Amino acid sequence: MFKAYYLKKRFGFLDGKLNAWKATGFIRYLESQCVRKTASFYGERGNFYIDSSDGVNEDLGIKEYCGSIINIVDDSDGKKFLVFKTSYSPSHTSEARKVALESNSDIVPFFVMCHYSDFYSYTLRRRKKLLKLRRATKKKYDIGFCAGLEPYKFPQPDSDDKRISWMDKYYYGVGTGGDGGYYRINTRRDLYDKLENSRFKFFHREKIKYSKYIRKSFEWKICLNPPGLGEYTARMLEHSALGQAIVLRKNSYDNAISYKEHFPEVDFNKEGWEDNLQRIVDNYEYWEERSLEYYDTVYDSETAITDYMLKKLKEYGIC
Repeated sequence: MFKAYYLKKRFGFLDGKLNAWKATGFIRYLESQCVRKTASFYGERGNFYIDSSDGVNEDLGIKEYCGSIINIVDDSDGKKFLVFKTSYSPSHTSEARKVALESNSDIVPFFVMCHYSDFYSYTLRRRKKLLKLRRATKKKYDIGFCAGLEPYKFPQPDSDDKRISWMDKYYYGVGTGGDGGYYRINTRRDLYDKLENSRFKFFHREKIKYSKYIRKSFEWKICLNPPGLGEYTARMLEHSALGQAIVLRKNSYDNAISYKEHFPEVDFNKEGWEDNLQRIVDNYEYWEERSLEYYDTVYDSETAITDYMLKKLKEYGIC
């Protein structure tokens, strides 16, 4: 039996998946989080964690910081552990994984989740009705996304340990904590500028009510998932739940059960990106089917995610 500590609001999607484990006594939820943005599960043979942090925006050209995994090593207090990471890249997660391996533990890919309450209270509660509305709505735009365009701020490395950010002193109690300044991430503005000046009929708005945003997105052939602090956003769940075609910027991240053949990617920095995107727009109905298939067989499956977790826990000898 594992004792579980996590914020139910942040892990709302996962909480439902673990109901069967709770019913059998495999896990017992106790109270709030022990590690920032992380669900922690403590067992006799080892611990496992679900790290829901963002990963890193690949425009920065850096590895993910190790503050979280250093905190987990300390939290595990010598026990073997396994970290399921919602944003996992073989290259960008490599430094953090090295820290885990040095403790006879590991980090493995997991699945992007959504901690926005509107997804549960609006989209999932009305899913059948919204699916019908999406199919009945006439397309007016080739591609669209709703998001602010101001640069994101991302902390620079700590002055003494480049594996961590200077903010990790406040997040995880490691490092010097001296103000090292911030990187500025302009990816969303760059994508907006490219699409605004492209051949495509493009929709964008910054602030919009959630219900209106969902209904407006039905008018787009393709829903763009624009990177923020990391390469993923909750749009992957929001739009796949409603069977909408999703396009991502080409990146090295992936889910434990790959999404790459269901949500196409485009390298917007490579010559010919408009032609590549045009092919996706022209075949948006095919990508709608692929998107819905991924949601139904992975995200909405009663067993796909927990079966993967149990397989990994057994493989690493934690249960």
